[in-house]
Amino acid sequence: LKVVTNEIPALSFDKCNGADTIQNIQSGPFQHVFDLRKVLSESDAALIESYSTDNDILNGISYIGNPLADAQIALQVFREYVPGQDFGFRSNIDDLLISWAKGES
Repeated sequence: LKVVTNEIPALSFDKCNGADTIQNIQSGPFQHVFDLRKVLSESDAALIESYSTDNDILNGISYIGNPLADAQIALQVFREYVPGQDFGFRSNIDDLLISWAKGES
């Protein structure tokens, strides 16, 4: 029996939004963490490991996406598509992440 782990770096925009502490981890409706490494090219994903030593290294990365990440973002974008209708599924995806995924920032 072999144990294999996949540590996913938690992605938060709390400090970008002026908070002192991290409280909102980017996640889907079932609280599964948004895996930034899975929505980038291999070369861009490799940059994440060097982020702690060079804060500007991620400025040029581009969103490629995958079905899970696209669904997490879509649930957040269209959460109030039908006014007054609550479908019960909510992602915790920050508007900054959505803008980046759409190529707006």
